[in-house]
Amino acid sequence: FVSIVKDHSILKNELRRCSKCILPETYPFIKFNQDGVCNYCLEFTNTIPKGEDKLEQILSTHRSNNSKNDCIVAFSGGRDSSYGLHLMKNKYNMNPIAFSYDWGFVSDVARRNQARMTSKLGVELIYRSANIEQKRKYLRKNIEAWLKKPHLGMLPLFMAGDKFFFDIARDLKKELKIPLVIFCGGHDYEITDFKTGFLGVQEKMYGNQLFNFSKVNKLNLAFSYAIQYFRNPHYFNSSFLESINSFRASFISKENFLFLFQYVKWDEAQINDTLTNSYDWEFLSSKKNAWRIGDFIYVFVNFIYLEIAGFSEFDTFRSQQIRMGELTREKALMIIKNDNYINHEHIKEFCLQVGLSYEDTLNEIYNIPKLF
Repeated sequence: FVSIVKDHSILKNELRRCSKCILPETYPFIKFNQDGVCNYCLEFTNTIPKGEDKLEQILSTHRSNNSKNDCIVAFSGGRDSSYGLHLMKNKYNMNPIAFSYDWGFVSDVARRNQARMTSKLGVELIYRSANIEQKRKYLRKNIEAWLKKPHLGMLPLFMAGDKFFFDIARDLKKELKIPLVIFCGGHDYEITDFKTGFLGVQEKMYGNQLFNFSKVNKLNLAFSYAIQYFRNPHYFNSSFLESINSFRASFISKENFLFLFQYVKWDEAQINDTLTNSYDWEFLSSKKNAWRIGDFIYVFVNFIYLEIAGFSEFDTFRSQQIRMGELTREKALMIIKNDNYINHEHIKEFCLQVGLSYEDTLNEIYNIPKLF
């Protein structure tokens, strides 16, 4: 199947990029000044974590003294949630119970890392699984609809089935009578505002939590989705009600969870070293970057962004590290080549799981007009 893979790296390399970070000219709402610096760099302000003292103030009100579970940790098996579980148990002396949600695309690597972490830490893991056959059917319907009239702003629809992770956290909080729910996120590295940007919605002050979008932008976003639905009626398929509910779970239902990295500094080298040395944590053999290894769908979605817009989530991630003084631009340009390497074996496996033809799907994506 490798013979049908096309290489557009030369075209991508010709994209104009910010002279400070690595965002390209195809990024939504981007502008460059006379020195070639983009508005995202010019407007950047570094968010300082609230600090471990404030975190301890919260944890101390929940910490048990008798080994009884005192917090719930959302645990995907990815890098940040694995490190967060380690911190809760070993550094902050909490007694966590972890939970995970399988909507049909949890990778084998993530499952093995979950087993490593929970076994060594002695933490119970609650696994909630969706109707996987139904979820894959819904996703297939939406991908087939999207391919009939491709629009980058509609790609988040592919992840609709995953957003009920938040609802499960709310349910477990009530079932287990444990009020403290911890998500191992909240830092500014993972801001991917281009996803709503391609729908014409720009939100700057949401703190990487979707429910914090302003009311105006929530309405704008809902309106933009509605326009795309009526322009492409194939979206009105059996997944429609779930997609609506996913919007509610993401943008409407307010979260009162604790986001760990709003308090603790996120340090990539420290996280990688801890997981590797203490838990024999497994990385993908094809990549040194451990972000997004827990879910097959992100390989597919990032492939589409790369093919059509010339960048992926990793470009935004590395650009944030540049702005924070943690990477030079030259180093980021080198790293991004590995970050954006697409393992087509994973895409082929994803298509097999969803029920799509790998060859036909790839050819249809290659034929979509590019932004560069």
